[in-house]
Amino acid sequence: MNKVFRVLVVDDKRPVLNAMQDWIEHELRIAEEKYKVELLRLHVEIVEENNKYEISSKTFENLNEFCQKPFNLMLLDFGFHKQGVNAVDELYRMKELNPQKSIRELIDQIILNPSHIVSQSVNHHKFYKKIKKNFIDFSGSLYVYTYLPSKIEREYTPADVRRNVTNKQFPKASIEVIDARKELFNNTKFDSKYDDEFYPFIISKFISKIIHIEIAKLLLNQTEELRMKARRIQKNNKIIALSAILPSVIAGVFIPSLFSSFEKGDYTIAFAFLMTLVVIVFVLTIVPKILEKNI
Repeated sequence: MNKVFRVLVVDDKRPVLNAMQDWIEHELRIAEEKYKVELLRLHVEIVEENNKYEISSKTFENLNEFCQKPFNLMLLDFGFHKQGVNAVDELYRMKELNPQKSIRELIDQIILNPSHIVSQSVNHHKFYKKIKKNFIDFSGSLYVYTYLPSKIEREYTPADVRRNVTNKQFPKASIEVIDARKELFNNTKFDSKYDDEFYPFIISKFISKIIHIEIAKLLLNQTEELRMKARRIQKNNKIIALSAILPSVIAGVFIPSLFSSFEKGDYTIAFAFLMTLVVIVFVLTIVPKILEKNI
């Protein structure tokens, strides 16, 4: 049977999530192991309530459903905005209405990120327990990816800040940040070509390679664990052999020799045998315990 590798992808763009379903390999063979990639795609829906953008209850309901089992890998888009709203246009529209506010301040109001999922999940008491256990307390590899249009690139959160913000909300995870625009395209001309097919295809293929790498890392860790177990077994076998052989030596050699020395009146030799016997008993009782601590 194939081993299951559970991957959670969190994004607010349905074309990206659909492309991942189409382009990510769902069955992988690495070395002699076969893996089935269980791809769990969480669509983040942003709603506007009382002139404030929030994450919908449906999003938390779906996340709770996915959190019934642990994940092996999480991939999170860093920027979520309301569907049908052009984030850049909305920023400059709000800037005209609120000239006293900086673009950076307005970005935080319009473009949400994974930290908002964590902070708002507390309000969904019905789902919070599972979300806390398998999402917030996730302890594996967590990749944060973002495509930044050139118009807001200078105003947006730098990569190291994105890492720190994510790490604060997911303290147990090992976090990597992917700046999709710089790492995949590295060209300002791409901004004019951004569409619902090209970018989703590229990011999906990129993430597919990440899944390959993470499964390979898992296999390497498992191999190292097997090596450690083999070393422990070898040391345990040495302890068992030592514990089995020495009592036989004591019973068959040292005790008869000790009594024989006493009968002959050779107390010096008897004392030597007695001290040797004490050392052997010490080895039998103390040394195995020391070895066990070092295993």
